[in-house]
Amino acid sequence: MSSVESTKIRLFSPVQERLQLAAPLVPIALASWEILARPEWKLGEQAWIRFLSNVVFFNGLHVVLTFALILGMPSLRNWVGQRYGVSVRAWGVRMLLLGLLLAAIFWAGGAYFVVESPWRRSFTLLLLLLGISAPNFHSLWQIRGLSLLYEEKWRQTGEVTADVDRRVRQGAERERKLLNLFFVSFVAMQAAHLVAEGPRGLPLLGWMQIQLESAALGSTLRAALVALNAVLALAMLANAAFSPSADRTHKPVYLMRLVLYPMSGYSLLAFAGLSALHGLEYLSVFWRVSDKAPAPQRRRVRWTGAAFMAALLPCLLPQFLVLWGIWEPSSLLQAVAAVGIATVYVHYVVDRAVYRMRDPATRSAMGPLLL
Repeated sequence: MSSVESTKIRLFSPVQERLQLAAPLVPIALASWEILARPEWKLGEQAWIRFLSNVVFFNGLHVVLTFALILGMPSLRNWVGQRYGVSVRAWGVRMLLLGLLLAAIFWAGGAYFVVESPWRRSFTLLLLLLGISAPNFHSLWQIRGLSLLYEEKWRQTGEVTADVDRRVRQGAERERKLLNLFFVSFVAMQAAHLVAEGPRGLPLLGWMQIQLESAALGSTLRAALVALNAVLALAMLANAAFSPSADRTHKPVYLMRLVLYPMSGYSLLAFAGLSALHGLEYLSVFWRVSDKAPAPQRRRVRWTGAAFMAALLPCLLPQFLVLWGIWEPSSLLQAVAAVGIATVYVHYVVDRAVYRMRDPATRSAMGPLLL
């Protein structure tokens, strides 16, 4: 490693930092191959790819790690109570009730399995659109939060003059605006993908056989929106590369993962890669935060997180077992699957309380645990 590289500011341990910076290269290479080779993925193969990204890379399991942190770290419990103005126990009851309500909605709507009822087909289309927007809003703003933390950690070195700090903040504001446009164009791109591909459209909450018309129009719209999404991704990379912080942080390299978003318009492997990267990011954040706890507390938090992930794993299995033809769809499987997807949506709310880095109060409370 060069002397310049060794002085760059890291967010994580040296090993985890290198993993976060190098990991996007694998899905980018695989997605490039898929776009050029255009393989015909079978449903079972799609299920296996999603299984790898959700389980092997912790994306479908990491959703419970914030619960483990809140339960095991008094500083986080105090912050959550302060943030919401209620006791942590009362807040936990609210989250439990929200989870049960969402599970009932997803179960009633047949969020995972093929059903013939017209109202369920319409409901599932809404779930698919929600499944496009909510997870990607969550993952993009995690990227945004870590991007801000690179600059915040750089400021703490005391090397930043007032003029340089002003330029960095202007760049951060441009990044925020570009990211908003990027998110809207990405959601529109994935919606056009569903229209273009019909039943073969990228399954987000399931694989309902939704028959959509205007496939040609969908293909044209998708191509235009992929191009727009790619331009916005490159604009954010250029913004990071020309920032005064570029020479002292790994932020421009870290943001390379944004390239996978436009690629996912034509690549299942790019979408799976985004899922895998989000899980790996979260695991590094969990490790970083829990490192700040005293040793006995740290062990308890990590073992609790592992136990929670093991408990959640059965909720991820029904979709794969049905697609692989091992089990027939049933109300029981649908209920188990609904609990899994409800947990995912509850964790979006929980993470908003703990990791909303663009909120100054959250940054002040959580910064010492992440920097």
